Amino acid sequence: PQDFHLRQKHFLFMPTPQNLYRASLNSLETNLHPELFLRIHRAYIIQVNYITNTQYLNNNKYEFTLANGQKLTSSRSYKEKIVDFLDNQ
Repeated sequence: PQDFHLRQKHFLFMPTPQNLYRASLNSLETNLHPELFLRIHRAYIIQVNYITNTQYLNNNKYEFTLANGQKLTSSRSYKEKIVDFLDNQ
């Protein structure tokens, strides 16, 4: 899979500058394969093969550690999607 990074909430950056895609994350989410990408927050969609660790924090929140060491915290409203994802791993 091709690497990419999500920045802010409306941009998808591919490895080269000419591959900039602008869309809302809601729109982007509908076009992504649900087994390869996971929405964990209104501002975050992550590529699942870059998840190296998942830890339950509290209050229905999870912390995801990515391959580059970055840590992202989920919001409570995505708990059901996250639990479904973890159960199918």
